[in-house]
Amino acid sequence: LASPDLSNPGMAVVKTSAPLQFITPRIENAEPRILQVWLQVYGSPGQATPCGAPDSNGKQSYSLELKFNDARSCDAALRQLDRNRSHARRAMLMQLKHFLKGSVPTSQEDTVHAI
Repeated sequence: LASPDLSNPGMAVVKTSAPLQFITPRIENAEPRILQVWLQVYGSPGQATPCGAPDSNGKQSYSLELKFNDARSCDAALRQLDRNRSHARRAMLMQLKHFLKGSVPTSQEDTVHAI
């Protein structure tokens, strides 16, 4: 999650960061302009609210509420997050497959094209 850097046009300030495969987005039923995002990470991801205590491995759950001007924008953000999450998970599975076979793709692009 980033916001525009008003003092440096074309740049952004990162507010919250977490690997895509560890987030769960969902649109709030009562308000279709609110996208709820849950993160489960080690350490603080930035400007997110902790939810409960860390698990036995030290992973902490966090939540964010992203408010949009309209339901269409909120839905587009949800679809983009879901698409990118799926891509990240497929890439990780392909890397695991290569690892278990004893072969390593020569580049990240090989991993993506193999999916």
